[in-house]
Amino acid sequence: MFEIGTTDHWWESAKKYPVLSHYPDILKPLGYAHMITLIETFKPKRVLEVGHGGGTYIYQLYKDNNEIEFWGLDDEVKDRSVSVEELKNVRIWNPHVKFVSGLLGANSKELPENYFDLVYSVSVMEHIPHESLRSVFEDTYRILRPGGIVSHSYDIYIGQDTKPVFDAFEKAKFRWLKPKNTMNVFWEKWLRRFDYESLEYLFEKVVFENPIFVAENFMWQQERESRLSPLNFVTLLTGAQKPMNENSLNEISEKTKTVTPGNFNYFTYSKKKHFDIFSESGFAVELYKSKIDPYSSDLETYQNLLVYSFIKNNLSTGSKILEIGGKGPSRLLKKLKSDYEVWNVKDLNGEQLFKNISEIKFVNDRIGNFNAKLPDSYFDFIYSVSEFKYNVYDDIRNYDKVLKDINRILKPGCYSLHCVVAMLKDPILLLPLFSQFIFENEKTLNEFIPLMKISIDPDLFFMSEKYYSDYWQKFTGESYKRFGLPISYNQLWKKE
Repeated sequence: MFEIGTTDHWWESAKKYPVLSHYPDILKPLGYAHMITLIETFKPKRVLEVGHGGGTYIYQLYKDNNEIEFWGLDDEVKDRSVSVEELKNVRIWNPHVKFVSGLLGANSKELPENYFDLVYSVSVMEHIPHESLRSVFEDTYRILRPGGIVSHSYDIYIGQDTKPVFDAFEKAKFRWLKPKNTMNVFWEKWLRRFDYESLEYLFEKVVFENPIFVAENFMWQQERESRLSPLNFVTLLTGAQKPMNENSLNEISEKTKTVTPGNFNYFTYSKKKHFDIFSESGFAVELYKSKIDPYSSDLETYQNLLVYSFIKNNLSTGSKILEIGGKGPSRLLKKLKSDYEVWNVKDLNGEQLFKNISEIKFVNDRIGNFNAKLPDSYFDFIYSVSEFKYNVYDDIRNYDKVLKDINRILKPGCYSLHCVVAMLKDPILLLPLFSQFIFENEKTLNEFIPLMKISIDPDLFFMSEKYYSDYWQKFTGESYKRFGLPISYNQLWKKE
């Protein structure tokens, strides 16, 4: 990633750590919020902050975290940014941190090779001369382990040349966390072209530094009376990864050839490679008579194939299956009814959707009402496809009833799988509240995967702009860019 910081990059961390809102300068807390996001997303074990100066949010926020080994690297430099006394004090105040004196790029033997999971700096990169960038990034590559993350947030004025830093990442052979077509440094014409709608959306939330802070702290070299009015400063948030070993990638691939409870973490959100799995297993042809092209696929097709693959891989013939909701006798139920005992529960509101489908046992009610027609501890598998939306079951009391009702009718040792539509509006993930409730109140077999990991995944499957324009836009009334990227988020749990 190589992008201008916005309020969305800062706000979630600021809600959790209010200290990020308590200072007159804006860009430094924004940079630290970005680093917090990286720490809480990738869960690094060994973290190095470069240029920590006389104090850092991270050391204090995580001072009671015994799972992360924190390091600090800094030295006195010939400007007003940090003094010997400040460096001495920060080391006294943070005994849990291992400090090294020096500058990145000097190949210090105190910084071990292939060691750190995250190397970062906040508001430091702008002080490094361009001629030193090569040695800085080569040294970073040396000390990062394969798969480790490097991130710098640095403060620049609108229109400042960013190519030297961009090139330094690339020449050191780091891989960007996000593709280049998402990078939003709008004045850099070599990066990408920007249309009006993209700029309008960016400027709704871009963070500018407090101009008073800029005048007094960024222009300190000049006499105050002779200073011109300050330019608008923003921060660039960057993120790249040292490439992983090929053996590690192959090992991951071997573990994810089928959909099982044991590997369901790989299926927490929709990926393009999942379609290969559906095709190679033959399940796509069984359910849809042909292979599915992700570019022309809707989310429901993906979700049906995921559920069908789980059933075929993990349930024996004759198992009792309940579908929650839907738009009538679904493609899944029609396909499954010859080999399984299939049920559906839905409040029809007078519709006659299941009138002529005798093989499907239907209960006309909403899950969560504890209908006696749904027997206790009866079903081997319960699932839903795009049933729990943003405006459905929107009272937390209903969430609790739904979860208890599902577990009431599910057999001990059996599974419940639910696929919802989530909206990726980078850097925000809009997940239906019911799904959030499940993660907080049920021991799911797959862990919650945060936004950052999803947004940087080049294999992420989302509804294409063409499909959205052809089928969804007439209902939403919003452009594809405004609406966000529809993805599938999936949850699986086992009743103990």
